[in-house]
Amino acid sequence: MVMTHLALEDGLVFAGQALTFHPEAVTGEVVFSTASCGYTEILTDPSYYGQIVVLANPEIGNYGVNTDDFQSDSIKVRGLVVRQLSSCASSHRSELTLRDWLMREQIPVVFGVDTRAIITHIREKGSMMAAISTQQSMSVHALVSYAQQAEPLNTMRLSSCVTGAKPYSMSAPGAKSPQIHVVVLDFGVKRSILRNLLALNARLTIMPGDTAPEDIWAKNPDGIFLSNGPGDPKTEIKAVNTVRSMLGKLPIFGVCLGHQILAQALSHETYKLKFGHRGSNQAVRTQDGALITTAQNHGYAVSLPADDTKVYATNISDGTNEGLMAHHLWAFSVQFHPEGAPGPLDARFYFDQFIDMINAFRQKDTTPLPAPIS
Repeated sequence: MVMTHLALEDGLVFAGQALTFHPEAVTGEVVFSTASCGYTEILTDPSYYGQIVVLANPEIGNYGVNTDDFQSDSIKVRGLVVRQLSSCASSHRSELTLRDWLMREQIPVVFGVDTRAIITHIREKGSMMAAISTQQSMSVHALVSYAQQAEPLNTMRLSSCVTGAKPYSMSAPGAKSPQIHVVVLDFGVKRSILRNLLALNARLTIMPGDTAPEDIWAKNPDGIFLSNGPGDPKTEIKAVNTVRSMLGKLPIFGVCLGHQILAQALSHETYKLKFGHRGSNQAVRTQDGALITTAQNHGYAVSLPADDTKVYATNISDGTNEGLMAHHLWAFSVQFHPEGAPGPLDARFYFDQFIDMINAFRQKDTTPLPAPIS
């Protein structure tokens, strides 16, 4: 094993172990997830791009890695921090161990550290930049300086780093005809989201998030889906203007970053949360008063007054906005992840609601949709 350090930009340093030596120090925003399982999905989720993720569950890697759980084509986190890294994989689904996967992908991992102390510190001080290094020649002071000098993630449009360069299409094998055609604006879309839309007999055209409106219209879609993705929603200026130009002309559904983009298109502000919501146990109260447990992964939120008529869902822990509905513009969005991956499927019915909205729009039925039944 190799000695390594995790240094936070405020000067706090944790010593631990690493699997391999990395020639250069790695920087990223240090965040934490409270999910008790689903490390494969977390590591491959494009929304975590640029981040060093601390996992709250003390034992990580015990069921190995299965490529069916991948949410993208590769690991997207900058680094991983865990208390205990399992040396074996006890599952019939396992294709390789987490250790082997991390080593193959050359992802820095810090283990053997007090993750509870790190998470408590982040909750008190907020998410911040951090650095990981295995270089014994680099002093702790130098590593802290390295973290402090790292470029903040909110200065970059991170979604451009995790989306495809060209449009592509998907249809479910044996899909029934006629299919609903959905254009997915890709800001870092998870594979589980695409699977859920395909399961509802949708034909998908996945296009980069900064695609121009005229190129979207050329695909003749029945609806627009705004995907999840990394980074500060205020950097998605082009996408916000595109969505604004389409409001009321087609049904629109947004998830996570897509929720924040839709909110900005509706002239609402977004802001950075102190330490974000990342986990599989976030309780949300829906418009009709029902409670659902949701999977979440976001560091920004929408500034929407609780008495605004567009409020669709609310986080019961801190009162932040979790969804909006603009009935008259055929648009709605949720801050959480209806597909889970990892997490509960309590909210998967929102995909059905999107399809229902498209069908109603196609029939020119302008009657507002009822609140969802959960």
